[in-house]
Amino acid sequence: MRVILAQFMFWSLLGSLASCTGTSARLETTLRKLTAEQKSVIAQLETMTRRLAVLESRLAIRGGKAGDPGHSRVRTRELGPEELPKVTLRPPVTRPTSKPEPPSDVQTEEDVVITGREEPVEEEDLPPPSPGQKRIVLRLQGEPAGADPASNPGGPVLPLGKYAPLKEPEESTHHPSSKAPAKPAERPASGAEGLYQTAMDHFEQGRYALALTWFSRVEKEYPGHALVPNAIFWQGECHFQSGRYPLAVNQYQRLIDAYPKSSKVIDAMYKLGIALDKNGNATRAREMLSRVVELVPQTPTAAKAAAYLQKMR
Repeated sequence: MRVILAQFMFWSLLGSLASCTGTSARLETTLRKLTAEQKSVIAQLETMTRRLAVLESRLAIRGGKAGDPGHSRVRTRELGPEELPKVTLRPPVTRPTSKPEPPSDVQTEEDVVITGREEPVEEEDLPPPSPGQKRIVLRLQGEPAGADPASNPGGPVLPLGKYAPLKEPEESTHHPSSKAPAKPAERPASGAEGLYQTAMDHFEQGRYALALTWFSRVEKEYPGHALVPNAIFWQGECHFQSGRYPLAVNQYQRLIDAYPKSSKVIDAMYKLGIALDKNGNATRAREMLSRVVELVPQTPTAAKAAAYLQKMR
């Protein structure tokens, strides 16, 4: 009896162990899936943050830094029918028409002078003009037929009135001293905004060395400009993307210390935490990321910081 009871307990224990082993395997599989999903979400948040930072930088070029104190946003609303401007249409203006010319078939008495050589014309008996009808008299002037036209070049020519041929334009004797001035070439954008936009273009194309040079010019040539904090942040980004994490740490920390009220401070704190972790300072990295979660809870940046903290554990 005892043997049977012992065998029963033995087989029950084996079944329990098998069940626990299967449950543990399922939990491990679920944990792996959750970890993979977490990494995917973190990558998506990183991409969205970068795009948002680029958009904010472009807005800063046009109208000042987004999110800074004193920066007013223009709100627009759609006008109602009663608020639309009234437009009054004027009646079309009738212009007086030019006086019509008399028909070509109306005969008027004019003297028409035709230059050229006189040609023999056979006389014909013409009927006398009817009462009220005017005759046109042609008076020929020039050299008689058979004469050498070269013997009298440029003879006198009388005006033909409305029957005169159009005068050909004479060749202009005016020779301009130089050609028309060419259109000036488009000048590159100048000022802090132009330098900043050029730097952003290089950064978006992955030319981090060139972008770093142009961001540095914004800070050096326009030290008091509102874009200087943004330029310092993006200098840190250039170092971060190039794998120079110690230099990135210096730039992020410099922005936090010099411009504590800048809209880029939270982003700089978040990237500073990641750069510290990649540089081997995990303790300070946790402190910085935890500070981000405390300062701006319920924000995308805080969510990314919390996800990175979870990954560090």
